[in-house]
Amino acid sequence: MKPRALALTTLSALALCLSQTVTAQQMGGGGAGPMSFSDADRNGDGKITEDEFYQARAQRQAQRYQQGYGMRRAGQGATYGDLDLNGDGSVGPDEFAQAQAQHMQRMRGTGMGPPPGAPMPGQGATGQPGQ
Repeated sequence: MKPRALALTTLSALALCLSQTVTAQQMGGGGAGPMSFSDADRNGDGKITEDEFYQARAQRQAQRYQQGYGMRRAGQGATYGDLDLNGDGSVGPDEFAQAQAQHMQRMRGTGMGPPPGAPMPGQGATGQPGQ
């Protein structure tokens, strides 16, 4: 996606989301923590395209802004290129989880991620899913 098209898409999504009166909690997203796979998989087909990712991200940012969250570090979020680890143009659930874990590891050094040694989101105390 070209930078200008991305900017227009983001601004359009932001304007649309800001015009809504429904809160993020009622819509089922926009809370604290990383974006979920299901939030990004806008059409529910089990994979995330670049357009889906940036639309979901713009909506999430707009919702968080509307809730009063600070937006100072909004530009430090993962890009689609960070998620598409194998470069095939779509991101599945396992690839998404792996990329998200890698991004959280990088963010720990900036004070944005969980403290060192803390389990990743969705993992139990042992660091394994569901434990």
